[in-house]
Amino acid sequence: MKFSTTRERPVIICIDDDVQLLETLEFLLSKNFPTHRIVACMNGQDAIEQIQECKVAGREVQLVLSDQVMPDLTGIEVLSRVPDLYPDAVRIILTGQAGLQSAIDAIKLGIEDYLEKPISELELVKTIRNHLSNYLLKQDNKRLQEFVKQSHLRTSEITDLAFRSFNYHLTRLLTNEGDRREVVESIRKARENINLLSHLYKINQAMARGASFVSITPEELVQDAITYVRGRTDRGILVEKHQEVKVQSFETGTELTGNRAVMRIVLERVLENACKFSPEGSVHTVTVRGPQFMTSPDRASHMLQPDLIDLLRRSFIILSVTDAGSPTPEDFQNLLYVQDWQQPSSEQTPTLKGLGLVIAQEYLLIMGGHLFVDAKVGTRGTTVHIAFPIDARGQNH
Repeated sequence: MKFSTTRERPVIICIDDDVQLLETLEFLLSKNFPTHRIVACMNGQDAIEQIQECKVAGREVQLVLSDQVMPDLTGIEVLSRVPDLYPDAVRIILTGQAGLQSAIDAIKLGIEDYLEKPISELELVKTIRNHLSNYLLKQDNKRLQEFVKQSHLRTSEITDLAFRSFNYHLTRLLTNEGDRREVVESIRKARENINLLSHLYKINQAMARGASFVSITPEELVQDAITYVRGRTDRGILVEKHQEVKVQSFETGTELTGNRAVMRIVLERVLENACKFSPEGSVHTVTVRGPQFMTSPDRASHMLQPDLIDLLRRSFIILSVTDAGSPTPEDFQNLLYVQDWQQPSSEQTPTLKGLGLVIAQEYLLIMGGHLFVDAKVGTRGTTVHIAFPIDARGQNH
């Protein structure tokens, strides 16, 4: 299967049995809405078939503009069937034979607008543009609500895992089990878990308050994460361990669309993990790759695994974080654990492995992203590849 690096344009359908007027509408809409595909239909039945074909093909019909009086079906009859396939699509009647009853019927069906011919190009375009803006706002709001819902579910699972581990370590601390080193490590892990969960809670609260989706370049996202890991007062782990992060980018011009805070926390978790398991004075590398990278397929083929190359072809941005650590057998098992993480078991003495990367991976799943780990026991340099869909708003990719 081949994947295009660009998404198919959303669809506007216009319907009128007057051939000359239909051609004029098609021309005006194509000129004023170049980001949309304009489908012109001469009768209601043809329009319904086109809408059905769009549904089967997975195209997004955003607006249907229909004449009212036509030989086979009225505009209201056509528009009344649209919600069966596209419940959120904007529906507009454009008629030269306005009547009170048809206007009442349109209102009862929830049709968004009822326009009378003749209408100026400026007024028609302005009306459609306003309705499309409202449509996109509603879609973003629905995505955000679903994102918040899914993130709360994932957070609940992670929280359960973290607190079970916390209780386990706390029990060992209170019963003086193990030597002093184990007790100190238990306290450190408990503190780390609480900090991670606190940060996660703040992110969910921000989304619940209606945090909006934004567009951001991958390079800006990387700088956001580095600023956090460095610490706004230069007291973060990068400074404490005298480490640095170098950024190299093979991507220009492409932006990610999604919740900025959530995308940032994914990269933060991976960067902090790299800092923790690398020696002092290490230099980490963040490499940014996107569809532009594939313009040099020979370079891509020997630098990335096939799964990552496939994602680049499917409109993903890949941020690869390479640290300076040498994973021990236990570290390596933890990395495998992250990639295969499932619901925590019912063991009485659970262990918590790689919580930071678990959080990163779970949020990536919500956004439709992926996480891959390249590591070998005892080999210096572990790389975590973060694949963000260019449209990271929680859709299916």
